[in-house]
Amino acid sequence: MSPLIKLSEITKRRGKRGLKFIVRFTIGSAFFIVCLNFSNSVFFNENPLFGVNFLAEVVISSVGALIGFFLIPDYFFKLRRWIEQLVSKIVFELVSDFWNQYNQKMEMTRKNRAMNAKKKKNKQSNQKEADKVRGGTLLDTSVLIDGRILNIAKSGFITGLLVVHKSVISELQLLADSEDVMKRKKGRRGLDALNELKKYTKVAVIRQNYKTNKVDDVLVAAASECRLKIMTLDFNLKKIAEVQNIKVLNINELVEAVKPDYIPGDTLSIKIVQEGKEKDQGVGYLDDGTMVVVSNSSDMVGSVVEVEVSKLIQTAAGKMVFCDKIK
Repeated sequence: MSPLIKLSEITKRRGKRGLKFIVRFTIGSAFFIVCLNFSNSVFFNENPLFGVNFLAEVVISSVGALIGFFLIPDYFFKLRRWIEQLVSKIVFELVSDFWNQYNQKMEMTRKNRAMNAKKKKNKQSNQKEADKVRGGTLLDTSVLIDGRILNIAKSGFITGLLVVHKSVISELQLLADSEDVMKRKKGRRGLDALNELKKYTKVAVIRQNYKTNKVDDVLVAAASECRLKIMTLDFNLKKIAEVQNIKVLNINELVEAVKPDYIPGDTLSIKIVQEGKEKDQGVGYLDDGTMVVVSNSSDMVGSVVEVEVSKLIQTAAGKMVFCDKIK
Protein backbone atom coordinates (compact mmCIF):
# COMPACT_ATOMS: atom_id res chain seq x y z
CA MET A 1 0.00 0.00 0.00
CA SER A 2 1.45 3.40 -0.99
CA PRO A 3 2.19 6.10 1.61
CA LEU A 4 -0.39 8.40 0.05
CA ILE A 5 -3.14 5.81 0.53
CA LYS A 6 -2.04 5.20 4.11
CA LEU A 7 -2.01 8.92 4.75
CA SER A 8 -5.47 9.25 3.24
CA GLU A 9 -6.88 6.48 5.44
CA ILE A 10 -5.26 7.96 8.55
CA THR A 11 -6.74 11.34 7.67
CA LYS A 12 -10.19 9.80 7.23
CA ARG A 13 -9.97 8.02 10.57
CA ARG A 14 -8.84 11.19 12.34
CA GLY A 15 -11.62 13.09 10.60
CA LYS A 16 -14.22 10.60 11.83
CA ARG A 17 -12.82 10.73 15.36
CA GLY A 18 -12.83 14.52 15.28
CA LEU A 19 -16.39 14.56 14.01
CA LYS A 20 -17.49 12.17 16.76
CA PHE A 21 -15.76 14.33 19.38
CA ILE A 22 -17.48 17.45 18.08
CA VAL A 23 -20.84 15.66 18.17
CA ARG A 24 -20.22 14.41 21.72
CA PHE A 25 -19.01 17.83 22.87
CA THR A 26 -22.02 19.55 21.33
CA ILE A 27 -24.48 17.14 22.91
CA GLY A 28 -22.68 17.32 26.28
CA SER A 29 -22.71 21.12 26.19
CA ALA A 30 -26.39 21.14 25.29
CA PHE A 31 -27.18 18.80 28.16
CA PHE A 32 -25.09 20.96 30.52
CA ILE A 33 -26.97 24.13 29.60
CA VAL A 34 -30.38 22.47 29.72
CA CYS A 35 -29.71 20.83 33.10
CA LEU A 36 -28.31 24.07 34.50
CA ASN A 37 -31.34 26.14 33.52
CA PHE A 38 -33.85 23.46 34.46
CA SER A 39 -32.39 22.71 37.92
CA ASN A 40 -32.02 26.39 38.71
CA SER A 41 -35.47 27.45 37.64
CA VAL A 42 -37.36 24.47 39.06
CA PHE A 43 -35.53 23.19 42.13
CA PHE A 44 -32.69 25.25 43.52
CA ASN A 45 -33.38 28.86 42.66
CA GLU A 46 -34.85 29.66 46.06
CA ASN A 47 -33.33 26.77 48.06
CA PRO A 48 -29.62 26.41 47.25
CA LEU A 49 -28.04 23.08 48.14
CA PHE A 50 -26.19 23.38 51.46
CA GLY A 51 -26.81 27.09 51.19
CA VAL A 52 -24.30 27.36 48.35
CA ASN A 53 -25.64 29.06 45.27
CA PHE A 54 -25.35 27.11 42.04
CA LEU A 55 -23.73 24.10 43.76
CA ALA A 56 -26.57 21.71 42.89
CA GLU A 57 -26.92 23.27 39.46
CA VAL A 58 -23.25 22.70 38.67
CA VAL A 59 -23.35 19.10 39.93
CA ILE A 60 -26.52 18.25 38.00
CA SER A 61 -25.29 20.05 34.89
CA SER A 62 -21.96 18.22 35.07
CA VAL A 63 -23.69 14.86 35.36
CA GLY A 64 -25.99 15.81 32.44
CA ALA A 65 -22.97 16.92 30.42
CA LEU A 66 -21.20 13.60 31.10
CA ILE A 67 -24.35 11.68 30.13
CA GLY A 68 -24.70 13.82 27.00
CA PHE A 69 -21.03 13.34 26.13
CA PHE A 70 -20.63 9.59 26.78
CA LEU A 71 -24.03 7.82 26.76
CA ILE A 72 -26.41 9.72 24.48
CA PRO A 73 -24.15 9.61 21.37
CA ASP A 74 -23.69 5.86 21.79
CA TYR A 75 -27.46 5.34 21.90
CA PHE A 76 -27.84 7.77 19.04
CA PHE A 77 -25.33 5.89 16.87
CA LYS A 78 -26.93 2.55 17.79
CA LEU A 79 -30.36 3.96 16.95
CA ARG A 80 -29.01 5.27 13.67
CA ARG A 81 -27.54 1.86 12.79
CA TRP A 82 -30.82 0.16 13.74
CA ILE A 83 -32.79 2.61 11.59
CA GLU A 84 -30.35 2.11 8.72
CA GLN A 85 -30.67 -1.68 9.02
CA LEU A 86 -34.47 -1.42 9.23
CA VAL A 87 -34.64 0.85 6.19
CA SER A 88 -32.22 -1.40 4.30
CA LYS A 89 -34.30 -4.47 5.15
CA ILE A 90 -37.55 -2.79 4.10
CA VAL A 91 -36.01 -1.53 0.85
CA PHE A 92 -34.50 -4.96 0.17
CA GLU A 93 -37.85 -6.69 0.74
CA LEU A 94 -39.68 -4.15 -1.43
CA VAL A 95 -37.16 -4.54 -4.22
CA SER A 96 -37.22 -8.34 -3.87
CA ASP A 97 -41.03 -8.43 -3.96
CA PHE A 98 -41.10 -6.12 -6.95
CA TRP A 99 -38.48 -8.21 -8.75
CA ASN A 100 -40.28 -11.47 -7.96
CA GLN A 101 -43.59 -10.07 -9.17
CA TYR A 102 -41.91 -8.74 -12.29
CA ASN A 103 -40.30 -12.13 -12.98
CA GLN A 104 -43.61 -13.90 -12.37
CA LYS A 105 -45.38 -11.50 -14.70
CA MET A 106 -42.72 -11.98 -17.37
CA GLU A 107 -42.90 -15.77 -16.96
CA MET A 108 -46.69 -15.67 -17.19
CA THR A 109 -46.46 -13.49 -20.28
CA ARG A 110 -43.97 -15.89 -21.85
CA LYS A 111 -46.20 -18.88 -21.07
CA ASN A 112 -49.26 -17.09 -22.44
CA ARG A 113 -47.42 -16.23 -25.62
CA ALA A 114 -46.23 -19.81 -26.00
CA MET A 115 -49.73 -21.12 -25.28
CA ASN A 116 -51.30 -18.68 -27.74
CA ALA A 117 -48.75 -19.62 -30.37
CA LYS A 118 -49.48 -23.30 -29.78
CA LYS A 119 -53.23 -22.69 -29.95
CA LYS A 120 -52.79 -20.73 -33.16
CA LYS A 121 -50.65 -23.49 -34.63
CA ASN A 122 -53.18 -26.16 -33.59
CA LYS A 123 -56.02 -24.08 -35.00
CA GLN A 124 -54.23 -23.68 -38.32
CA SER A 125 -53.41 -27.40 -38.38
CA ASN A 126 -57.00 -28.31 -37.50
CA GLN A 127 -58.33 -25.98 -40.17
CA LYS A 128 -56.00 -27.47 -42.75
CA GLU A 129 -57.14 -31.00 -41.91
CA ALA A 130 -60.77 -29.88 -41.79
CA ASP A 131 -60.55 -28.52 -45.32
CA LYS A 132 -59.17 -31.84 -46.58
CA VAL A 133 -61.94 -34.03 -45.14
CA ARG A 134 -64.89 -31.64 -45.31
CA GLY A 135 -68.10 -33.45 -46.25
CA GLY A 136 -66.82 -36.93 -45.38
CA THR A 137 -68.24 -39.51 -42.97
CA LEU A 138 -66.63 -39.88 -39.55
CA LEU A 139 -66.55 -43.46 -38.22
CA ASP A 140 -66.73 -44.23 -34.52
CA THR A 141 -65.33 -47.22 -32.68
CA SER A 142 -68.59 -49.20 -32.65
CA VAL A 143 -68.91 -49.16 -36.45
CA LEU A 144 -65.40 -50.53 -36.99
CA ILE A 145 -65.86 -53.24 -34.36
CA ASP A 146 -69.23 -54.20 -35.90
CA GLY A 147 -67.53 -54.76 -39.26
CA ARG A 148 -70.60 -54.47 -41.51
CA ILE A 149 -69.25 -51.21 -42.88
CA LEU A 150 -66.64 -53.33 -44.66
CA ASN A 151 -69.30 -55.30 -46.57
CA ILE A 152 -71.07 -52.07 -47.50
CA ALA A 153 -67.79 -50.67 -48.83
CA LYS A 154 -67.13 -53.87 -50.80
CA SER A 155 -70.52 -53.54 -52.48
CA GLY A 156 -69.55 -50.10 -53.78
CA PHE A 157 -72.28 -48.18 -51.98
CA ILE A 158 -69.73 -45.95 -50.23
CA THR A 159 -68.32 -43.44 -52.68
CA GLY A 160 -67.41 -40.58 -50.35
CA LEU A 161 -64.47 -40.17 -48.00
CA LEU A 162 -64.44 -42.12 -44.74
CA VAL A 163 -62.73 -40.32 -41.86
CA VAL A 164 -61.24 -41.82 -38.69
CA HIS A 165 -60.03 -39.70 -35.77
CA LYS A 166 -56.81 -40.73 -34.04
CA SER A 167 -58.71 -41.12 -30.75
CA VAL A 168 -60.76 -43.96 -32.30
CA ILE A 169 -57.58 -45.75 -33.40
CA SER A 170 -56.11 -45.27 -29.91
CA GLU A 171 -59.25 -46.74 -28.36
CA LEU A 172 -59.09 -49.77 -30.68
CA GLN A 173 -55.40 -50.26 -29.85
CA LEU A 174 -56.22 -50.06 -26.15
CA LEU A 175 -58.88 -52.75 -26.59
CA ALA A 176 -56.53 -54.89 -28.69
CA ASP A 177 -53.93 -54.80 -25.89
CA SER A 178 -56.47 -55.60 -23.17
CA GLU A 179 -56.08 -58.68 -20.99
CA ASP A 180 -59.79 -59.36 -21.43
CA VAL A 181 -60.23 -61.83 -24.31
CA MET A 182 -63.50 -60.34 -25.59
CA LYS A 183 -62.15 -56.79 -25.55
CA ARG A 184 -58.97 -57.94 -27.27
CA LYS A 185 -60.98 -59.61 -30.06
CA LYS A 186 -63.13 -56.51 -30.54
CA GLY A 187 -60.08 -54.25 -30.75
CA ARG A 188 -58.32 -56.46 -33.26
CA ARG A 189 -61.49 -56.86 -35.35
CA GLY A 190 -61.89 -53.09 -35.48
CA LEU A 191 -58.27 -52.54 -36.53
CA ASP A 192 -58.53 -55.26 -39.18
CA ALA A 193 -61.74 -53.72 -40.53
CA LEU A 194 -60.04 -50.32 -40.74
CA ASN A 195 -57.10 -51.75 -42.68
CA GLU A 196 -59.44 -53.62 -45.06
CA LEU A 197 -61.56 -50.52 -45.65
CA LYS A 198 -58.56 -48.76 -47.18
CA LYS A 199 -58.62 -51.32 -50.01
CA TYR A 200 -62.17 -50.46 -51.10
CA THR A 201 -62.61 -46.74 -50.40
CA LYS A 202 -60.72 -43.62 -49.39
CA VAL A 203 -59.95 -43.42 -45.67
CA ALA A 204 -58.40 -40.35 -44.02
CA VAL A 205 -57.04 -40.15 -40.47
CA ILE A 206 -57.37 -36.79 -38.71
CA ARG A 207 -55.44 -35.71 -35.61
CA GLN A 208 -57.13 -32.57 -34.31
CA ASN A 209 -56.55 -31.86 -30.63
CA TYR A 210 -59.40 -30.76 -28.38
CA LYS A 211 -59.75 -29.90 -24.70
CA THR A 212 -61.54 -33.16 -23.94
CA ASN A 213 -60.09 -36.67 -24.13
CA LYS A 214 -63.46 -38.45 -24.19
CA VAL A 215 -63.81 -40.12 -27.58
CA ASP A 216 -67.50 -39.29 -28.08
CA ASP A 217 -66.91 -35.60 -27.31
CA VAL A 218 -63.88 -35.54 -29.61
CA LEU A 219 -65.93 -37.05 -32.46
CA VAL A 220 -68.73 -34.52 -32.01
CA ALA A 221 -66.22 -31.65 -31.94
CA ALA A 222 -64.41 -32.95 -35.02
CA ALA A 223 -67.67 -33.50 -36.91
CA SER A 224 -68.83 -29.99 -36.07
CA GLU A 225 -65.53 -28.36 -37.01
CA CYS A 226 -64.97 -30.33 -40.24
CA ARG A 227 -68.66 -30.51 -41.19
CA LEU A 228 -68.68 -34.30 -41.22
CA LYS A 229 -71.44 -36.84 -40.86
CA ILE A 230 -71.02 -39.39 -38.07
CA MET A 231 -71.57 -43.10 -38.63
CA THR A 232 -72.21 -44.90 -35.35
CA LEU A 233 -74.11 -47.70 -33.64
CA ASP A 234 -73.91 -45.87 -30.29
CA PHE A 235 -77.35 -44.60 -29.29
CA ASN A 236 -76.02 -41.97 -26.87
CA LEU A 237 -73.52 -40.60 -29.39
CA LYS A 238 -76.32 -40.43 -31.95
CA LYS A 239 -78.49 -38.34 -29.63
CA ILE A 240 -75.64 -36.00 -28.64
CA ALA A 241 -74.70 -35.42 -32.28
CA GLU A 242 -78.29 -34.81 -33.36
CA VAL A 243 -78.74 -32.20 -30.63
CA GLN A 244 -75.86 -30.30 -32.24
CA ASN A 245 -77.40 -30.63 -35.71
CA ILE A 246 -74.84 -33.16 -36.91
CA LYS A 247 -76.03 -35.70 -39.48
CA VAL A 248 -75.87 -39.24 -38.07
CA LEU A 249 -75.79 -42.46 -40.10
CA ASN A 250 -76.71 -45.70 -38.34
CA ILE A 251 -76.10 -49.07 -39.99
CA ASN A 252 -78.94 -50.61 -38.01
CA GLU A 253 -81.31 -48.06 -39.53
CA LEU A 254 -79.92 -48.92 -42.97
CA VAL A 255 -80.60 -52.62 -42.37
CA GLU A 256 -84.10 -51.79 -41.21
CA ALA A 257 -84.68 -49.69 -44.31
CA VAL A 258 -83.65 -52.42 -46.79
CA LYS A 259 -85.14 -55.43 -45.05
CA PRO A 260 -87.99 -57.23 -46.94
CA ASP A 261 -91.53 -55.94 -46.61
CA TYR A 262 -92.72 -59.49 -45.93
CA ILE A 263 -91.35 -62.41 -43.96
CA PRO A 264 -92.36 -66.10 -44.01
CA GLY A 265 -95.80 -66.53 -42.46
CA ASP A 266 -97.16 -63.16 -43.59
CA THR A 267 -100.39 -63.19 -45.66
CA LEU A 268 -101.33 -60.91 -48.52
CA SER A 269 -103.66 -60.60 -51.48
CA ILE A 270 -102.10 -60.85 -54.93
CA LYS A 271 -103.51 -60.82 -58.46
CA ILE A 272 -102.25 -63.70 -60.62
CA VAL A 273 -101.33 -62.19 -63.99
CA GLN A 274 -99.62 -65.14 -65.69
CA GLU A 275 -98.52 -68.71 -65.33
CA GLY A 276 -95.13 -69.48 -63.90
CA LYS A 277 -92.28 -71.50 -65.36
CA GLU A 278 -92.95 -74.44 -63.10
CA LYS A 279 -96.05 -76.57 -63.19
CA ASP A 280 -99.10 -75.17 -61.37
CA GLN A 281 -97.28 -71.91 -60.54
CA GLY A 282 -98.93 -68.54 -60.96
CA VAL A 283 -97.09 -65.22 -61.01
CA GLY A 284 -98.12 -61.83 -59.67
CA TYR A 285 -96.37 -58.55 -58.78
CA LEU A 286 -96.30 -56.26 -55.77
CA ASP A 287 -96.71 -52.50 -56.16
CA ASP A 288 -92.92 -52.03 -56.17
CA GLY A 289 -92.52 -54.58 -58.98
CA THR A 290 -91.36 -57.47 -56.80
CA MET A 291 -92.24 -60.82 -58.41
CA VAL A 292 -94.49 -63.11 -56.38
CA VAL A 293 -94.58 -66.79 -57.31
CA VAL A 294 -97.65 -68.64 -56.01
CA SER A 295 -97.87 -72.44 -56.03
CA ASN A 296 -101.03 -74.25 -57.22
CA SER A 297 -102.43 -71.14 -58.86
CA SER A 298 -101.78 -71.52 -62.59
CA ASP A 299 -105.53 -71.78 -63.15
CA MET A 300 -106.19 -68.51 -61.27
CA VAL A 301 -104.81 -66.13 -63.90
CA GLY A 302 -106.75 -62.86 -63.68
CA SER A 303 -108.01 -63.60 -60.18
CA VAL A 304 -107.00 -62.16 -56.80
CA VAL A 305 -106.05 -64.86 -54.31
CA GLU A 306 -105.06 -64.93 -50.64
CA VAL A 307 -101.54 -66.30 -50.19
CA GLU A 308 -99.06 -66.98 -47.37
CA VAL A 309 -95.38 -66.13 -47.76
CA SER A 310 -93.18 -69.23 -47.59
CA LYS A 311 -89.74 -67.83 -48.41
CA LEU A 312 -87.86 -64.91 -49.93
CA ILE A 313 -84.87 -64.95 -52.23
CA GLN A 314 -82.57 -61.92 -52.55
CA THR A 315 -80.33 -61.74 -55.62
CA ALA A 316 -78.29 -59.08 -57.36
CA ALA A 317 -81.18 -58.68 -59.80
CA GLY A 318 -83.67 -58.12 -56.99
CA LYS A 319 -85.83 -60.18 -54.67
CA MET A 320 -88.50 -62.83 -55.26
CA VAL A 321 -91.31 -63.82 -52.91
CA PHE A 322 -92.57 -67.42 -52.92
CA CYS A 323 -96.06 -68.04 -51.55
CA ASP A 324 -98.59 -70.80 -51.03
CA LYS A 325 -102.22 -70.27 -51.91
CA ILE A 326 -104.49 -70.31 -48.93
CA LYS A 327 -107.22 -72.84 -49.48
